[in-house]
Amino acid sequence: STDVPKYAAFVDFRHFGGSLRLNSDISAHLWRPTDGTPDRTFVGWSQQLAVGGVRFDHLIEMDQSAAGSWTLTRLDARAAVPLTSGLQLSAEYFRDRLGWLNTTPDSLFPLQDRATAGASYQFGGGFLSADLTLLLSGTTVEGRTYSGALAFPRLVGSLSFSGAVSYWALGASTGLVATPTVAWRLGAVRPSLTYEFFRSTAVNISSISHGGDLALLLPLTRGLESIIRLRVRYGQNVQSFGMYSSLRLAF
Repeated sequence: STDVPKYAAFVDFRHFGGSLRLNSDISAHLWRPTDGTPDRTFVGWSQQLAVGGVRFDHLIEMDQSAAGSWTLTRLDARAAVPLTSGLQLSAEYFRDRLGWLNTTPDSLFPLQDRATAGASYQFGGGFLSADLTLLLSGTTVEGRTYSGALAFPRLVGSLSFSGAVSYWALGASTGLVATPTVAWRLGAVRPSLTYEFFRSTAVNISSISHGGDLALLLPLTRGLESIIRLRVRYGQNVQSFGMYSSLRLAF
């Protein structure tokens, strides 16, 4: 944008041959805001490496402070290893010293570390996954998130079922989100119905809400589809209703 002019240079290397696939990118960035926000100068290195079915991806960013020193501000490393047919283990380590506002190293947010380990299994057209995420402060576990997902694309006839659930705990606060979805076909029309349950608790505070989402996917012409969506949400201090429509073009 004109408020935050950004300048960048990239060097990219790719190699695809046999079972080895490599995509590596080194970049340098200059952000020079005109709204009074501090400048940001940083370099980055991202890489996607696959050897057979094993994958390792990472993103590294280092920022330069006003004094000229360099600090590791972002690190995201991911690995995935297939064990047997359809079964895969995965892990991720994420460190962030910038927060959502991309502040400079002179005004850093508290260091955030997140470690995730999980497993997924694909069978026929189905899918199952489970993950555990730890929010870390040094070697201290500050919070945990347990999540899972499943999908059965051909449950009965044209009926499919999918769902996801996530439970997190941080200090005295906890939260639970569950979203089952059913979808089916009525001729060329593809309806889907999703229910959302949300619960959060803290010290002397508890909140529960329920939501519904009805979507209709209507083919118009070749490659062009219309999506109509109705959303309802109801709970303590939460009441909303919305209707949305959009067009999707595939080419």
